[in-house]
Amino acid sequence: MKKNKTVKKNSYKEKKHRRKKHPLLAIILFVFFAVVIFAFLITLPVFKINNVSVSGNDLLSQDEVLRLANIPVGENIFLFRFDNAKKKLMNLPVLKKVSFLRRFPSSVVIKVVERKVAVVCVIENQSLILDDEGVVMNPEGIMAVGVSFPDITDLPVINGLDKSWFEGGLELRSDIGGEILNMLAEFKTLVLPKKLRIDISEKNNAKLLVDDIISIKLGELNGLSQKVKVFENIYSKIKDRKYDIEYVDVSVPMFPVVEFKD
Repeated sequence: MKKNKTVKKNSYKEKKHRRKKHPLLAIILFVFFAVVIFAFLITLPVFKINNVSVSGNDLLSQDEVLRLANIPVGENIFLFRFDNAKKKLMNLPVLKKVSFLRRFPSSVVIKVVERKVAVVCVIENQSLILDDEGVVMNPEGIMAVGVSFPDITDLPVINGLDKSWFEGGLELRSDIGGEILNMLAEFKTLVLPKKLRIDISEKNNAKLLVDDIISIKLGELNGLSQKVKVFENIYSKIKDRKYDIEYVDVSVPMFPVVEFKD
């Protein structure tokens, strides 16, 4: 009797052990068939790219974006990689960011973020357009094919910049350009000028001309933001007499000077 009980007990353990294997096998089979079905589905013709569009472009033409991206129609939307297309587009100075959105089942959207035109400067008879970070959007030697810049006569102008102040000819050095660009941004919100011109040909004697009317002496290039705030306080009190002003001197912010015409 004891022997029979032992046999039955061993048989029960073997059955229990076999039952434990069944769930694992089922999971393996499920995953295998799921992978097979997925691989089959993504190769269906419905998932082949048949439409590519562009969003976020204003300065850059859609045709130029599509030409450079060169995303082939008919490629599988799941398997196609956009690395090369992104690299080509990011070589365009006017673009700040590029991303690709898959719109299933068969569409791709190229989403671009363009740089914002901020100021124009003339160096060696070439007009360079800079964004608000001091990046040159139309550098020498790089074709701006398919790019439509706004009328530069409406942009603020910087005179006196030196070519050596640009890193690699593509970006205004932050130690020089940062203060200037911040100053221009603050003045634009203050007086909304149609014409804004800054002359920094003499580093210790920078000057600003607003609307071809008010001449502002800035002195050295450091501390421009503080000088702007001082001018803002002055301008709020004298704006009704701006045509009578000879110049405003904020080169020493603690002791500003307003000189009126005779």
